[in-house]
Amino acid sequence: MTCEIISTGSKHGNAVLLNGSLLFDCGVSFQKLSPYLKQISIVFLTHKHCDHSNLPTIRKLHRRRPMIRFVCGKNLLTDLVCKANVSLNNIILVTPEDAPKSIPGAEFHETVWVSPFHLIHDVENIGYIVRIEGSDDDGTAMYATDTHHIPIPAPGLDLYMVEANFRQEDMQQRIAQKAAKGEFSYEGRVMESHMSMETALQWLSENADPLRSKIVFLHGHIDENEVCNNGMDRTAPVPERT
Repeated sequence: MTCEIISTGSKHGNAVLLNGSLLFDCGVSFQKLSPYLKQISIVFLTHKHCDHSNLPTIRKLHRRRPMIRFVCGKNLLTDLVCKANVSLNNIILVTPEDAPKSIPGAEFHETVWVSPFHLIHDVENIGYIVRIEGSDDDGTAMYATDTHHIPIPAPGLDLYMVEANFRQEDMQQRIAQKAAKGEFSYEGRVMESHMSMETALQWLSENADPLRSKIVFLHGHIDENEVCNNGMDRTAPVPERT
C-alpha cells in the first residue's frame, strides 16, 4: 500500500492520499489538491474543522469531478450539501456503529470496505479502517488523527496513518513556563484533544505487526528534523512489542 502526505498540520491543512486514489481529509487549498484531481476516487472526511474539511475546495472538487464519492458522518452532512453544494447522491453517510460497508471505486476497479470508529476530539470525529480489494495494492489501513487516543484495537493492519502530535514532557514544560509568566497556553487543549507520541507508540506496540506493518505519523507539533534524529521517522518501522 502507498501513502502520500499532500499536507498535514493545522497551519497548512490535512490531506493524505492512499493508494493514489483514496483521499483522507480535504483541508487544503484547491491549488494544492489540483495535481491529484484525476486520481481521486473517494474522499473520507473525519470532522468539520476547516483544516480537515475545506468547504471551498470540496465545492470545486465536486464540480470538477462529479463522480467522486464523499464518505462522512452526519456531523458533516449539512455543510457538504448546503455550503459545498455536494449532491446527496455522492455522499455516503457512516456511523461508528456500522458493520463494514463496501464502496465501489467511482472510476476505478477496486472495492473499498470501510469500518468507521469514534475518535476523541473536541468535536464529533470519525476514524477509518479500510480494506482495499481488486487493485495492485490490496491491503488494510487505518486513518486516525485529531484524537486523544485510539479507543479500539486494530491488530495486524498493513498500514497505520496515525497522529503523533507532541511529546508529553515537552508540552508539560511549555504549560508550566507559560503559567509562570501568566501567559495563555494552548498546549492544554492540544493534550486533551490530540495524541502524544508516547500514546501513539504504546498503542502501535500493542496492535501493529513488527515485521509487516508500516507506520506514517500525521499532524505533528514536533519538529520534523527532531523526529528523524530521534529515530521516529514519519514513515517508520513498528516499535517492538513490550
